[in-house]
Amino acid sequence: MDAGTLQIEGRTNERLSQAHIRSQVIGEEPAKVTLYPDATLAEVTRELVEKVCVDCGETFKVEKYKSTWFHRCVMCRSVKKTCVHCGSDFVVTGREQRTLDVIECPLCGEMNPGCKRGEVTRFSEDSKRRLMKQLNKVKKGIAYVNFVTLTYPDEFHEHRLNPERWKSDLRRFELRFRRAFPEGSFVWRLEIETRKSGLFVGETFPHFHLLTFNVPLQELRPFVAEHWHEIAGSGSEEHLKVHSHRKTVTACLSRNGVMSYASKAVGAVMSRELAKDLQSKGNHVGRWWGVAVKKVFQLFLAEEDIYEMTDKDAVQFMRLFRKYIQRQRMEQWRKAGKRWKKPKLKGFSFRSLTVFLDADRLKENLLKVLSPGGSWAFQSTGRRYDEPFYSFAYRKGWWKPELVTA
Repeated sequence: MDAGTLQIEGRTNERLSQAHIRSQVIGEEPAKVTLYPDATLAEVTRELVEKVCVDCGETFKVEKYKSTWFHRCVMCRSVKKTCVHCGSDFVVTGREQRTLDVIECPLCGEMNPGCKRGEVTRFSEDSKRRLMKQLNKVKKGIAYVNFVTLTYPDEFHEHRLNPERWKSDLRRFELRFRRAFPEGSFVWRLEIETRKSGLFVGETFPHFHLLTFNVPLQELRPFVAEHWHEIAGSGSEEHLKVHSHRKTVTACLSRNGVMSYASKAVGAVMSRELAKDLQSKGNHVGRWWGVAVKKVFQLFLAEEDIYEMTDKDAVQFMRLFRKYIQRQRMEQWRKAGKRWKKPKLKGFSFRSLTVFLDADRLKENLLKVLSPGGSWAFQSTGRRYDEPFYSFAYRKGWWKPELVTA
């Protein structure tokens, strides 16, 4: 059987890959390419193998390339922590980290919070990546996607460093939204900016950005003006006037506008500054983004297609995709006359790969590589990229048509 034979999950009367056969015999999970055809997300994951923990004897799964040096399960593995009081580093086990409410520092004797992921204090790069991944799963063509900004008046000054109050207000707004629009949902994101007007110019105030789905703009505007003013307006007429303006609730006219909501760098910078201020007062911000009415939001996500391959092919595929994207970024930089900063080309690794497919043609090229049979037609795929992805793969000799069989 050919090593490169691919199998789309759920299809019948097709040959299985060697990776799939090994998974049935010795418990390995094959490498996979997960593609969302109706959305803009593609992921490559490496092959998983089963191992036995040398400490507790439990079986656990680990990526194949890590199997040579990972001999302990997550619960027995060492975890590095930093004491919030003295700043020193010490080591605990994963079981202590996940099960104990407090962990004692061996140097200063003070107690540190435990839990799985620790306190959320800023909008990290990993958190932003998870937000972008979630939004890239949303199907194209969802009706009534709107952008909403919820701000606070000057009278909110005494609560501006109280995250519990912010989240309480957002929760009240979510309950009213759910009752008013049972078929709608929204993704919220917290941002912090310095005040540019009013009585407290230069001081940091919180505000929320929302992406609403399946709610008409004409119905959403009066709802936001009325209910957010009741929740957070403190009786300020100026606050009501601001949220009655048409720019407070606007329609998203493109998918790029939706993605800019997730990737805005200013919010991350400001959140770090506020986090330091809040931590000095013993408070914590908590989550910086979330999904409201999750059961409805699940209806807006695209279905995934899973393609199986060997671990060797997965490495080859990630290397190929990385070089292709790097090449296109450099080509765009040259065509722009080198007017903007030269792009860094270290954004992808061979170990895993998540690609946000921002063009239908790029997704089409990816499907041509993964799909069986005669879809290897060398034809024009548009003007955005000089060379189609599958043509680039074929020319480099990393991907051959015979590797993909019906």
